[in-house]
Amino acid sequence: MGRKTKARWVTLLFSVLLILVPTSGIESKVVRVVVDRREDLLGGRGWGDVGAYEKLIGRIFFAFDPGNPANGRIVDLEWAPRDGDGMVEAWADFMVLQPKDPADRR
Repeated sequence: MGRKTKARWVTLLFSVLLILVPTSGIESKVVRVVVDRREDLLGGRGWGDVGAYEKLIGRIFFAFDPGNPANGRIVDLEWAPRDGDGMVEAWADFMVLQPKDPADRR
């Protein structure tokens, strides 16, 4: 996967998170995205004007600062294990459907 493709994925995933996950003032940052599995949809057959689609399944890792007052609503955050930077990591599963070839516009 090229650098531009990775940047597009991170942007897409972050955008989805902003839309779907209510933050209620909690502050975190995405520290990494891991794609565990890629699958063709419909056996790789075309779908409308954009051709074949694929499904990406993976995990998004976040880092929370336990010292940030905005994160005070997270239960027991102060007791969670911390990484080398003093942050607490958490992760969430994700699933994304995307055109297999974004340039394919039949």
